Amino acid sequence: AVTEDDSEVHLYFRAPENEGDGPIRTFQYRYAEGSMVPMDTTWQEMPSHLVPHRFFFVRDLVAGQLYTFEVRAINENNKTGQTARVQATPCCVAGAVTVPPSAPSAPASISATSSEPYTELVEVNELPTRVAYVDVTVTWEPAADHGNAVVSYEFRMAEGRSVLSSVPWRVASNDTSDDDELSLEIERLKPGTSYAFELRSVSSHGASADTVQTTITTPQFKTPSTTAFPHYTMSVSSTALEGGDITITVSRTNTGDGESTALVEIRDSFNNSEEIIQIHAAEFGSNATSATVTYTIRDDGEDITNRTLTIRIGFVGKSTENTYSVEEHTVNVRNTTQ
Repeated sequence: AVTEDDSEVHLYFRAPENEGDGPIRTFQYRYAEGSMVPMDTTWQEMPSHLVPHRFFFVRDLVAGQLYTFEVRAINENNKTGQTARVQATPCCVAGAVTVPPSAPSAPASISATSSEPYTELVEVNELPTRVAYVDVTVTWEPAADHGNAVVSYEFRMAEGRSVLSSVPWRVASNDTSDDDELSLEIERLKPGTSYAFELRSVSSHGASADTVQTTITTPQFKTPSTTAFPHYTMSVSSTALEGGDITITVSRTNTGDGESTALVEIRDSFNNSEEIIQIHAAEFGSNATSATVTYTIRDDGEDITNRTLTIRIGFVGKSTENTYSVEEHTVNVRNTTQ
């Protein structure tokens, strides 16, 4: 940044060495008073005749006021790279040159740990559904700031081994204390799934060029304990269509066992991945030998293959967790167009 006079700053820059998946089409800039540019500040297109010269100027500034300027490149596929930052103060001395201070280092280390899976009762298509989740805690050591205070840490994450460069950055923490360890908790992720995390530090002079990364595979959701219930059997109506109803009948041969309610657990899985768990109560009447549950199969409005319902019966635990039968009943779900 070169101060031209007390109301104008000229900015010079170099194009990035890595243009991504296409040549550079243009550059954008934005600026604000003070040591930071707010995230919601609008980017402005650089005049086309100045793009080849890697130079532009900002006028009508306030003399003696510190400004922060940001520049980024846009390639022909409208993708952006890292943002370059510099600060300058318009003053009465023309030609004063401001050299941008170095950005902070990346955090010193990063690691991730997962909670044990847990379930929450949520609404899915207006039906109470018990879904399994895990929480992941990402921890890191503070970065060296090179004399420019770190103002925040940013992270990005993706499921599986995805390329993180296409994922936008989000604020991980505004805690810039000198604690030995900082952390971020990410809630309600999927059990039995791999995640990749990347972290960088940010000061008023930009984000760290280097980052730290880690991966974690969250633990599988373990279904409650199982046993055999010789006095109970289960049958399911044969037709299973998306958007339709199926009837599940629980029968018993011993009406004097003291149980008035059986649990019916339904695991709805499709495309060999997502699994939604619903638990319904089958109420036995006095001395009744059977109880029924009607389950409406949700219609996802798309062509889903390999969809199954896995059903088993169980009972509320007296002093421990619920107990379910070893035997499972599997029903293939057909699309309404099949």
